[in-house]
Amino acid sequence: MGLFSTNFRTALLAYGSSPPPLFTVLDVVWNGVGTKRYTDDALAYGTVGAEPRIEAGQIDSIRSSVSQRVGDLGRQTHRVSLIDTDRTISTWLMRYDMRRVPVTFRWGLPGVAEADWFVAFTGILTDWSASSGTVELSTSTNDRILRGTVPSRSILKGWAPKAPQSSLGVYLPVVLGVHDGQGLLTSGMIPLIPYCLDASAGYWYVVSLGYLKAVTRVYNASSPTPLSVGTGANNYTVYNIALGGLFLTVIRIFSPSPVLTEADSITADVEGLTNVYNGTGSVISNPVEQFQWMLQNLIYSDWNGGAYATTAPVDETLCSIAASYATAFKQEGSQYIGGTRSQTSGNALISSWLKSHLMMRARWSNLGELGVFPLDHRYAPYTTDYVFTGEEFGTFSYQTASEGLATMIESSYLYSAASGQYWMSLQVQDLERWLLEKITESYDLSWSGSRFA
Repeated sequence: MGLFSTNFRTALLAYGSSPPPLFTVLDVVWNGVGTKRYTDDALAYGTVGAEPRIEAGQIDSIRSSVSQRVGDLGRQTHRVSLIDTDRTISTWLMRYDMRRVPVTFRWGLPGVAEADWFVAFTGILTDWSASSGTVELSTSTNDRILRGTVPSRSILKGWAPKAPQSSLGVYLPVVLGVHDGQGLLTSGMIPLIPYCLDASAGYWYVVSLGYLKAVTRVYNASSPTPLSVGTGANNYTVYNIALGGLFLTVIRIFSPSPVLTEADSITADVEGLTNVYNGTGSVISNPVEQFQWMLQNLIYSDWNGGAYATTAPVDETLCSIAASYATAFKQEGSQYIGGTRSQTSGNALISSWLKSHLMMRARWSNLGELGVFPLDHRYAPYTTDYVFTGEEFGTFSYQTASEGLATMIESSYLYSAASGQYWMSLQVQDLERWLLEKITESYDLSWSGSRFA
């Protein structure tokens, strides 16, 4: 969320009721050319080192989209027309590949240092058109990386030479939250993946990429009783190890009888990754903190199970509001990502998170940072308009429509990755409206808590 700097605000207030002489500055990092600066105010030319090419009245307002549909991720868009009677810009556009070059819009004031200008939009160039001595640039949020696939680390023959064929190429699972089916199942909530089945080297299984807080129970499908911890026959021990440049939580089952094969199903209940990468600290159970961790480590970084990344463009301010909301309502999340030969896109992973938290919406900030916010219903009187008061140059309003509201909501939760099914469901119905219109919305809450005990 972007706010004015103290110096910018002071200078702005000094104009009182008079319109402040704001000017727009556009920075474009052109491929093959370098960074060029353009402005809409000839008076600002020379003082900011910008070319006065922005056509008067041809700067669109910045459109910030938040979808009313659960699971959809909106984006910011912006268009601006530049004077190009000398065909300088159109020549560059034809000569070089300019798609996805960085663009930044700022608002400045005379006498205010550049470091204090307000950043109104941060994104990339997505399209353009040229006609009659002008070039129109279309820009949007830089969400391209969300189209990449996750997870990216898999079981390879190089570091797992004794892995069964069924395990090779499987993407290493990442376990967030607590997965505990005690009292509900006679098996674990997550599957374990064998990466070494050998009488001499031992019987080893991957639990997760990264060091988990705990592996609380391990089950062999041949028995409803969990295995005992230890090094005796049919006992198991948990290890944090490094293999092939990866940091893993694994278990070893000692002297299994009968001998284990890749056809045997070994499952576990676990406490997932913690807020400290080495497995100490607290389990990351707050859904919003899991969302942030996912962005930083799986989508914007190629995490190897070691130290956590912290460089993703996350709107920390907006997420902190959402995290406090989740804490107030004691919300808990969990997810088992990977564990198969299939990958998913970052967009799909974010969408699945949003579909599991129906009161949360995602939005991009003016700084190009992604965050989530709650549709907070705690304040009376309840309103369908959600207004962002933390933004400058007017508030951002999220409005909900009353037409076509669902009269029944069905949700499935308590997902077990080991069995591939949801174990609980909830149905909420407006009985009066149901008699008039039967509109049902169904949700699979894959990021909901997986703790039954």
